[in-house]
Amino acid sequence: MSKKKYREPSKFTLENDRSIHLANAQNHLRSVTRIARKFNENNYDINKITYRDVGELFTLTDKCSDTLRKYINLRNYMDKDQMVRHINSDLRNSPSYTTFDQEKTWLNRFDTSCVLSCDVFIQKQVQINLQSIQELYRNIITFRSEFGRTYDRNNFDYQLIKERFQEYLNEVLQIASGTGLVCEDGLKYYNSSSVFYTRSIWL
Repeated sequence: MSKKKYREPSKFTLENDRSIHLANAQNHLRSVTRIARKFNENNYDINKITYRDVGELFTLTDKCSDTLRKYINLRNYMDKDQMVRHINSDLRNSPSYTTFDQEKTWLNRFDTSCVLSCDVFIQKQVQINLQSIQELYRNIITFRSEFGRTYDRNNFDYQLIKERFQEYLNEVLQIASGTGLVCEDGLKYYNSSSVFYTRSIWL
């Protein structure tokens, strides 16, 4: 039996797939902000956060990282993907960004909590040494594996999470916000009237 010939995905296919992943990323972000809004509107009363809310945040964190993984390596085409090559070229130039105003404006469409979590991350001045998209892809796979072991739904300490809920919520907001930003920025690559930046990857 002859092997099926591999067909490289067209530009339209790549753009369409990435638009689907962007829609998924936005839905994940909306779900996270819904829980954040519930927490904020109840004056940060942890007793208003249910076991189900905590479990949903765990699930959404994994969904976000999986969406970004699929977005980066569309149809296992990452090593030939022109957009990936463009980003890798920018990464080698080691850009340094101090302001992310346009990213915050985009995040504010979902909720101010996204902007605040973004500010918290920036203020921490986390050193990021990222050489390529391929490295980010490997980091996501490692993160998902470690996350699954640490936050096993049958094993996680609900009481401990409640005690540190604001800290955990900020981390989930950062993951969801960063995923949404990268996916949204990536679509600009296919739009001749837009300027494609790689700034959001640092968030």
